[in-house]
Amino acid sequence: MSTKGKWIDSRLYFYDSARPQELWPAAPEVWLYDDFLGVTTTSIAGRTTGYTGTLPGTADTATLVTTASVSGAAKILSGTTDNDTAFLSTEISFYGKFDCCFETRLTLDAVNDHCLCIGFTDTGGIVNAGPMSLATTTFTTTATDAALFVYDTDATTDYLYCMGVKADVDKTAISTAIRQTGGTYNVFAVHIEDDGTYSNAKFYIDGVLKGTISDCLTRTAALTPVISVGTRTVNNANYALVDYCKAWQRRA
Repeated sequence: MSTKGKWIDSRLYFYDSARPQELWPAAPEVWLYDDFLGVTTTSIAGRTTGYTGTLPGTADTATLVTTASVSGAAKILSGTTDNDTAFLSTEISFYGKFDCCFETRLTLDAVNDHCLCIGFTDTGGIVNAGPMSLATTTFTTTATDAALFVYDTDATTDYLYCMGVKADVDKTAISTAIRQTGGTYNVFAVHIEDDGTYSNAKFYIDGVLKGTISDCLTRTAALTPVISVGTRTVNNANYALVDYCKAWQRRA
């Protein structure tokens, strides 16, 4: 076994081992992963990975589909009432103090009247308005603690933003200067790096760091990975196709 290695995403890789990319975690990690393969039912609820569809609106849906993606996908579909929002989330069991991370690959059906949030939120973010939104130049956060990508066509400049909230106090948003593109898959990742005092958030798109927010959220707050999709107009349901989701953190 190799004695040479390097840390990548809180994991130790031995790079001159007899086995390429031999992995030897310093401590067992908590992992949650779903590639939405082998679909035998359209229900999100009851997945062995623990993901559930949270549907505040009467017309919101979250289903598993196979026809829209060769590798399987989850479809998160909003209702048709203005601001209706559908969610894909899991149990509230992740913490900044354990260096929690979330990664997903997804696409939107279109980008003309959407609100999209990706990352971590506490229970306050699971409401019909979504965990965060942006109207003109003002952010509204229903979450008390969160680290999220936010895309909202109600914004004056509808870029993807990196945003955080700690103990109900909003952080300063970071613009990625990137507009979401309908029908194009991207990989989004939010990594929380805890230094023992503060939980700092790093935001990645397609593997490229787009922003860092120091002291982003309360390190002891219970969080859930979340993807929310909302509509910003009447009589128009919007959806995201989620290719995969994975979340992990250090074991307590």
